Amino acid sequence: MSENKKVKRSKTPFIIAGIAAAAIIGGASAYTAYTYSKVNQWTNIIYPGIKIGSTEVSGKTKEEALKILNDRYNSKINSSSITAKVGDKEYNLSLDKLGIKYNLEEAVNEAYGYGKELNMFKKYSLIKNPIEKNIPTAFTYNKEVISNFSKDIANELDKEPVNAKIKINEGNIKITQDVKGYKVDTEDLENQINSRITEGIKENIIVQAKAEAVEPKITAETLGKINSKISSYTTNYTSSTAARAHNVDLSASSINGTLLMPGEVFSYNKTVGERSKARGYQDAAVYVGDKVEQGIGGGICQTSSTLYVAAMMANLRSVDRTNHSMPVSYLKVGMDATVVWGAIDYKFKNNYDFPVYIEAVTKNRNLTFNIYGNKEGMGGKSYQLISDIVKVNQPKIRTIEDPNLEDGKTEIEKKPVTGYVAKSYLVTYQNGKEIKREAVSTDTYKTVDGVIRKGTKKAPAAPQNNEAAKTQ
Repeated sequence: MSENKKVKRSKTPFIIAGIAAAAIIGGASAYTAYTYSKVNQWTNIIYPGIKIGSTEVSGKTKEEALKILNDRYNSKINSSSITAKVGDKEYNLSLDKLGIKYNLEEAVNEAYGYGKELNMFKKYSLIKNPIEKNIPTAFTYNKEVISNFSKDIANELDKEPVNAKIKINEGNIKITQDVKGYKVDTEDLENQINSRITEGIKENIIVQAKAEAVEPKITAETLGKINSKISSYTTNYTSSTAARAHNVDLSASSINGTLLMPGEVFSYNKTVGERSKARGYQDAAVYVGDKVEQGIGGGICQTSSTLYVAAMMANLRSVDRTNHSMPVSYLKVGMDATVVWGAIDYKFKNNYDFPVYIEAVTKNRNLTFNIYGNKEGMGGKSYQLISDIVKVNQPKIRTIEDPNLEDGKTEIEKKPVTGYVAKSYLVTYQNGKEIKREAVSTDTYKTVDGVIRKGTKKAPAAPQNNEAAKTQ
């Protein structure tokens, strides 16, 4: 074989390899160019397979996608409303009142940026074989509008229940019927609406509000149990000054008509209120320590004491009761109840399963408390409060000679007051026969020693008449 043929044969494989390499390089360059061209077409638009919410945004620029979303969401907001049904009534609230704000720009930016950070070939793969991606939307709104919407509904529909009322005049019982109320559950209504909005605004929102009738605390049926007088007690204040009598009348009128439901506690101070000139009370005699002085509201303790006896005679037991420091003229020791505004109260509790009504009557300087309840509930029982004097403490009387007081004259500087220890009992009668005698309290009344001033001042001697002496 010639040398030339050998040379030609040895070069052939290299030529073929070169041609193949050139073809590969050329093909790769063409593919790269094609890939670049395809990817470049999606440079300023959103890649395929991408939705924002339920809206397709593939192939859209950011501006186009944002406009489509704004139009769609605003249209939905403007055409949708909230309907709250309450019974047979309906109340509507347009969604555009809520100040709803979507994160549309943020969602569009996320959609637009999806895949843009990849290399060219991965971008091409994502464009050629798109993976479906859904970008959720979020929004904010003014919850206070929902709250006000619920309150407006309640303000229109809510109705406070009206308690039955009772009035007794000279034994005649008159009962006014109760009226049921109505109340919308605004908290539940707000929760329902907010929950539906949070799920996403897809359509008109319709919710059924909860509302219910509200029973009055005091019904005519309950008051109907009051059918009889169960106790009565009277004290007299004929000897009182006009001011003291006025205070007795005024305090009694504050108590007249008081209704005490089962389990409730009566408070004298709370019911009568502060004894002040602004409220019409006048100065009259009151106990201050071991002295009697003038004070606002003097006499109101006769009201509390009379009520105490009437309450005990109805078996309404005391929760808080204090006897006077010294005996009173209108009641036996052991049967009184003193009160001081802001310091000492008189309280008793209704332990019956029926209400009691307190009637106060002032007539001809007599104060009467009548207590009404359920005759059948008393079970044929009646009660009486009595007291016994356990001990008598006689006061001492100190005499002071007073040179400024004429001889033979006396003045009482401090009036003596006899002290007592008294024990009171509640006697229970069954159909008029005593069946029980129960100790209620042991009360001590202070002894006040007296002071008497005795005059020692001598009268001046009568002057002598000299002229008369001469004539004699």
